Parts: sequence; structure tokens; C-alpha cells
Amino acid sequence: MGHQDILKFAQSLDRSFFIDNEYKSCANLNEPLPIGYGQTISQPSLVVEMSQLLCPDSDRSVLEIG
Repeated sequence: MGHQDILKFAQSLDRSFFIDNEYKSCANLNEPLPIGYGQTISQPSLVVEMSQLLCPDSDRSVLEIG
């Protein structure tokens, strides 16, 4: 999987599905957001960068857990 593939995939995701609080309307921002219990959902560009550094093959999956 190339760097552009990872970027396109990340851009297709809707982070609002993972936010269930007053920050839901901020889901499209490129910044970490609180999701409750002292936890945050990561900044999208950081997740993309970390995933690209892994250089996964197209038959691999990446699970990012804060």
C-alpha cells in the first residue's frame, strides 16, 4: 500500500462516527479531540504519518490505538 493510498483512505473516513459529545461538529479538523474519560481521538495527519512509516503491504491492516 503506497503513501497516497493511505492518505486517500484516511481522507475517506468520517471521524464523527467516533465522537459522541459536543466536539462531534469538529470532527473534520486536523487536531486531536476529546472523546471522554480523559481520552482523545488522534489528529488525522499524525495517524496517516504513523501508518505510512509502517509501509504496510496491501494485504495488511493497521489498527491505531491511542
